Amino acid sequence: MTSRTRIAAFAAAAFLSLPLGAADDPSLEQLAARASELVAANKLDEAEKLADQALEKNAEFAPALVQKARVELARGNESRESLTKANLMLWRAVEKDPTYAPTYILMVHIQEKLGTRTIDPRQWFYRASKQRGNDEPWLVPYQLEYAEKYDPSQVDKYRDLLVKAGRADPKMEFDQHHKRFEEYLVHGEREKAHAEYVAMFRLQPDNAFIPGDYSRGLMMFLQDFDAGERYAREALAIKDYPHARQSLSLALYGKWVTAMREGRDPAQVRSLRAAAEKNDPGARNVPECALNFPPMKFVADALDGLGNARRRDPTQHDC
Repeated sequence: MTSRTRIAAFAAAAFLSLPLGAADDPSLEQLAARASELVAANKLDEAEKLADQALEKNAEFAPALVQKARVELARGNESRESLTKANLMLWRAVEKDPTYAPTYILMVHIQEKLGTRTIDPRQWFYRASKQRGNDEPWLVPYQLEYAEKYDPSQVDKYRDLLVKAGRADPKMEFDQHHKRFEEYLVHGEREKAHAEYVAMFRLQPDNAFIPGDYSRGLMMFLQDFDAGERYAREALAIKDYPHARQSLSLALYGKWVTAMREGRDPAQVRSLRAAAEKNDPGARNVPECALNFPPMKFVADALDGLGNARRRDPTQHDC
């Protein structure tokens, strides 16, 4: 999805109904806010009417000038002519009120589109960060567009904001959920990790690697072999592939070792070992990379006691 498409999609979906207050005398802020909502809904004539109404009350009111510029951009489909007209409106806004952040952010977008460099994008974004209105939701696509080009450290922040608003394209949404999923697992934040897992699986319900990765992560970082088995089997039900087979073997042997470690009933211990060996005789399919992970040492030690020569599946290069 291009930045332009992203901005349009975000704006179109952001439409909410805001009360104007007293019908005969709405405030300047209410007029500008309602105009912003109408731009998002592509009701450009209505948005322009409200922005003009605000400017009749105060010709120097920057939020109304910004909404007029947005109307011009949307109406002209960001043609060079519309970019030039909007740019003039924004210069007027910043001259009249240099404390309104959206003016700077939209000007950076316009000048990037025009290919002109009368302003320094980094300087203007820094200036915007210190002014009011920097957190207005419609700005997020522009902020992400800037971050992707000039400030990579902020890209995740703005992608997360798009995802949380439900306005990211499917690939970006999945990638952000996957990144958070991995982070939460590593830090042992199980509930948060599970929420990200659910979000990923909702996006790609036929992707066997989602429950497969969850299975391995639950075992390596949380030593939960029961859940590891459950998600490994869910992955294999979608697709039979080596990583999930390895995880299933790790889960079954891990359950056996855990039962021994906890001093459970000997009959249960024998039953768990029998199930593990039936699935993978000699534990030869247990992934060595997982056993080399320090928290899994107790499992590795128990398997070493079996005297089996384990080998790692050559098709699997990492855990």
